[in-house]
Amino acid sequence: MMNKYLLLMVLLVGRMSLGISQNAIPNPGFEDWTAHTGFGSYETPDGWQTLNQLTALATVFTAKKDAPGYSGNYAVRLQGIAGVPFVGTVPGILSSGIINQQTFAATGGFGVNFRPLEFKGYYKYDLTAGLDTATIAIFLTKWNTSTSSRDTVGIGGTQFKTDQQTYVAFNAFIIPLPFNSTVIPDTVSILILSGSLTSANPGALYLDDLSFYPVSAGIEEVNFGNHDLIIYNNNAASSISIKYPEFRETTATVVISDITGRAVGNVILKEEITTFNTGSFAPGLYFYNIIGEDKKSLATGKFTINK
Repeated sequence: MMNKYLLLMVLLVGRMSLGISQNAIPNPGFEDWTAHTGFGSYETPDGWQTLNQLTALATVFTAKKDAPGYSGNYAVRLQGIAGVPFVGTVPGILSSGIINQQTFAATGGFGVNFRPLEFKGYYKYDLTAGLDTATIAIFLTKWNTSTSSRDTVGIGGTQFKTDQQTYVAFNAFIIPLPFNSTVIPDTVSILILSGSLTSANPGALYLDDLSFYPVSAGIEEVNFGNHDLIIYNNNAASSISIKYPEFRETTATVVISDITGRAVGNVILKEEITTFNTGSFAPGLYFYNIIGEDKKSLATGKFTINK
């Protein structure tokens, strides 16, 4: 019986206290925008850098606010501009630091004093114009007083290549943030690219509600100190069962992502034990995020599939 029902992991024991956590990411839901006038009028999301200033004179923009967002009024829409003389394609860039408008490199970021384990959010990716790739990169650094330079202590990232326009709602993504030391970072740099200098048919990337775990974006974390969530691996890893007693009367959704942060499945929990097929999953580590009906993130964790 124990071989058939292999307990992979029991998680969420005293994980977070009940309450609202403050998000370290500036303007994570892209609700706040500032209008600029002068040599071309344009808008930028507060707390973020874009290339809109560079393209404003041509009245075209690589970053726009889009309505509605996953939650709230707006999301951000990033799309490159092809056929720019002497450049090629100006990619859609969103950075938490300063963008060099000649090289498109980004430096700087925002301050933190904790070690986030995951970078999360919601996205859509419209590739109706043709093939393209979007990239998210997160760098966690610490100033080294001995060398007077920055050390990279953690890094994470993912790429989107699949058209997500068919989703009625935004699709969740989770990016693990592995660390190479025990150092607590003091700065996070986030760089998001929709397309590249060589994109012939730039895609449109939509993003909203960015957050870190364990410090989440305006999300109420629930205290599971007195409760257990159990994941079982059934029938030689062809399926996974989740035992979640807290949802006997409440519906929740489990979003499953692979190690790259790519969402590989959504499962609705409607009863105490829910089983879903993982036969198509490759062996490896997977992450889950349990989201309640009110869009609150109730739990996150990981499990391993061995075949």
